[in-house]
Amino acid sequence: MKITPDIIVAAGLVVALILSIVLGGDVTLQTNIAAGLTGFIGRSVMDKTGGATK
Repeated sequence: MKITPDIIVAAGLVVALILSIVLGGDVTLQTNIAAGLTGFIGRSVMDKTGGATK
């Protein structure tokens, strides 16, 4: 698997979310990170597939 900027950003968001949960971060922060991660992954998938889903 080739490491791309998309993978690095997604991994960073996952790490930030896990650390926020483990270290007892604010729930609003956790929600915002999760929403950002969901949106980012969705956009990445749409860009890679050209908007087509299987």
